[in-house]
Amino acid sequence: MIVKLFRRKAVSFQSRNMNWKKTTSKGLKHAHYQADALIVYCVDYRGKDALEEFILKMKFRCYDLIMIPGGAKAIAGQDESEQTNILNYIKKLVELHKAKRIFITTHADCGACGGSAAFNNDAKTEHSAHEQWLLSAKSLLSKHFDIPIEMYFIDFEGFWQIA
Repeated sequence: MIVKLFRRKAVSFQSRNMNWKKTTSKGLKHAHYQADALIVYCVDYRGKDALEEFILKMKFRCYDLIMIPGGAKAIAGQDESEQTNILNYIKKLVELHKAKRIFITTHADCGACGGSAAFNNDAKTEHSAHEQWLLSAKSLLSKHFDIPIEMYFIDFEGFWQIA
């Protein structure tokens, strides 16, 4: 049952005893897309501005973003079932959106990695651990994908590419 009309479009309706109310003016675009990139990033909101700047700098028109605690560490980690789930998720997104590149990231003071305190607040030790997780994640992904995989570490100063 339509409750209210606005410009001939329903803004709310009722179905099976559930009320639906439109909350935004924009929805999905009709056209599908090819992703310029698939980005694996941590859920830590402190890096939101850095991630947005990175995406703008890289000039990604369309991209897929996987946000998971630890970022690339979750791919390289010890939990085999988590690793398999993430890998399957990446495979599905690459299959659907034909990403041209994969970007894997980790960041300083990551709670999923124990924070900087886990490294006795020693930046060199922390960087070394993150480098190993990124290399392990890249190695695993390289076995499944024939597209470029780039590694990045984010700290309080910005994104750092690891080559």
